[in-house]
This record gives sequence, C-alpha cells and structure tokens, in this order.
Amino acid sequence: MDSERLARYLVQEASPEDRQAVERWMRAQPENTAEVERLRAALDAVGAPEGGWDVDRAWAATQDRVARGAQEPTRLVRGWPALAAAAVLALGLALVWWRTTASPRLTAARATTLTNTTTAPLRTTLSDSTTVVLAPGGILSLAPGFGRRERAVQLAGEAWFEVRHDGARPFRVRAAGTLTEDLGTKFSVRVDGGTVRVIVSEGRVALRREREPRSAAIELAPSQMAVVEPGGVSVRRAPVQWRPQGLVFEDVPLGDVARELGRWFGVPVVVGDSGLAGRPLTATIGWTSLDNALEVVELTMHVKRVTSRDTIRLVPAERR
Repeated sequence: MDSERLARYLVQEASPEDRQAVERWMRAQPENTAEVERLRAALDAVGAPEGGWDVDRAWAATQDRVARGAQEPTRLVRGWPALAAAAVLALGLALVWWRTTASPRLTAARATTLTNTTTAPLRTTLSDSTTVVLAPGGILSLAPGFGRRERAVQLAGEAWFEVRHDGARPFRVRAAGTLTEDLGTKFSVRVDGGTVRVIVSEGRVALRREREPRSAAIELAPSQMAVVEPGGVSVRRAPVQWRPQGLVFEDVPLGDVARELGRWFGVPVVVGDSGLAGRPLTATIGWTSLDNALEVVELTMHVKRVTSRDTIRLVPAERR
C-alpha cells in the first residue's frame, strides 16, 4: 500500500479510485483493517489542526523522514508494526510539524484543557501571551475565569513556561499539591508521581505547597531546581535546564541524559556500557524529535545507537 495514498485516505482527502484501492487492501487481510483503525483512532485522539490537515505541505516537510523511518520504523515509531510505518510517520510528523510551528492559542473561550498525546513537545500560546511548551503525555488545564483576577493553570506531567509578569494578575501553576508563582520568569514544572521539580531558567519563582501560606514560599533564582517530595523540599543547582530551543545539559552523566531523553520522548533509552554511562555531556539538545536528539548525542559523545525491540541502547562507536 502506497503510504501517501493511505495518508490521504485517513484524512479523507483520497480520490474515489484511491479510496477504493485502500478499502480493497483493507479487505484483503484483517491485519490491514486493524492497522487502519488504529491509525484513525490515534488521529482522532489528537485532533486535526484548524482548517483540517494540509497533506501536501506536511508531506513535503516530512518526506525525507518518512523514507528513513520506513527503513527503520522502531527508531521513530514505537509500538506500531512496520506495515503502515510510512503512513504513521507522514501523519505523526505532520502533526508535530503543525504543533511546533503553528503555535495554537489555548483560551478559556476555545478550550480549557490541552493534552499532548504525541511524542514531541507541543507549543501553545495562552490568551495572556504566556508561551507554554507541553511535554509528551502532559495535560494543562486552565482554571475557570483564567485571566480575570489571576492566571492559574493545573499541570499533570511536565511543561515549560515563558510568562509575562503582571503583578495584578499573578500567573500560578498548580501541580500535585504545589503552587508555583511567577515573578517574571521562564521556568519548568515536572510532576513525577508524588515528586514535583521546578527549574528556573530566567527570572524568579515562588514555590510552596498549596496548603501553606505565601510567607512559607521558597524563592528560586536562575539555574536553581527545587524538588518537592512528601518528606520535604530541597534546592540545588539544576543539571538540566529548559530553553525555548531545547534541553540544556551541563556536565550531566550520559546515563542520566539517556533516562531524561527516554522519559521525554516515551522510548526507553539506555547506555550499554558502564564506563560510558558516567561520562559527562554538555550540550543543548533540541526537542523536535528523538532522532535529532540522539544525533547530537552520537556526535558529541562518539557513540552509536542500537535498536532492539522498543529499546534504544547507546554503545561506543567503535563497536556494536
């Protein structure tokens, strides 16, 4: 099955002849029908951009990646068989392309909850001009009346915020029982079970548990990270920082970098050599795709990736 034909069928842009060809292909084997239904469900879950899919533009923007992904589907698409790998890549990367370039606005009038079901960061702009980059799997909800007396959001997962400070309408992030208030800031908040991590890139934030008074808040400065756990709060220098262009690692052991990338992109990444795992990495890694991120690691650390099932192993470049 031609991948572009299948892509157009999925977004209802196929010609009558192409539609008949896809449906004949689906009837030929139950697995084909099941695969198309899985792809359709995935697209329905994330929703199409305003105005519908622009397959021609998306196809042109992702054609090289589609070709590479069709040869090595497990590197970019996890959990979906190779049968429709090219179509998955075409539409999945088209979605990533739209999400990261179109910068949709999330407002109380249009939507109150944003969920990132892709494997790439989702960039959005709130009605108050706050920029949010929502990590894969993240959920961001606007509080009722957002932007009137205060600007409050509820976060599950991880997100980076670039906030325009307004003392009359403070911007607050509620996450797992904590409250992070901007004081003119670029910062990230991550919820991991019962642990909340707040990292400040620029400016300052005030952090406290929701049940505590404002006087109990801890003020964080640039490059500081606060870790809030059931047993207490600790503040230290942040080894990994968010920037608009991606993740910044400063002397971070490669094993920790691998875990961070695996968590971020939803694909297990491990270091297959104990000596290599402790080597420090200093680099800025863009968050457009796992493939691009691993290319930076390979060039910087002289390693290679080896894919086995749904796990990526990093090994020294001189051997496999």
